[in-house]
Amino acid sequence: MSEQKIAISGVVLAGGRGRRMNGKNKALLQVDGHYLFEHAVRNLATVTHDIIISSSRDRSVFEQRGFTVVDDGEFADRGPLAGIHAALTRCNGDYLAIAACDQLDLPDTVYATLCNEAAGTPGVYAVTDHAEVPTCAVISCALKNTLQQSLRDGALRLTRFMQENCRPLKFRDVAFHNINTEAALQRVQER
Repeated sequence: MSEQKIAISGVVLAGGRGRRMNGKNKALLQVDGHYLFEHAVRNLATVTHDIIISSSRDRSVFEQRGFTVVDDGEFADRGPLAGIHAALTRCNGDYLAIAACDQLDLPDTVYATLCNEAAGTPGVYAVTDHAEVPTCAVISCALKNTLQQSLRDGALRLTRFMQENCRPLKFRDVAFHNINTEAALQRVQER
């Protein structure tokens, strides 16, 4: 684990319904002999070993591997913000690192950089020249009430929440790949 300035927990967002995967749990699909969620765990493990899985499906798979699992509770079916809120209620650090369950391996420096840049701020999230990546972020646990109010107000877009509450952090020469469709999974498996 790299040096950092903040106490941090991590969450893997694995609560989706898999609509673009014909109902399959994306977190449990495999790439390079590992479940997709394990790639996200490896990314977060560069900055913390306190990793929570946000999921209401296949809980036993995650629990058997020693992870704390949270579901969306009162905000069920409200998307990734609900999963982040659930993790914030169990967060042991001052900050929470966020990773999507279908996020492939990233350079070890990505989350370390996010952590260092987040220190003393509400948080940061990754951006590139071509996209915003709100599921690759580090946010202050102090945002829990703000996030909860967004959920209650029906403001459910993760990108918008990040834009309004956190600072974008530009990464050059980093490919943020997510597996969103069966075709994308097949392309990655064939490489």
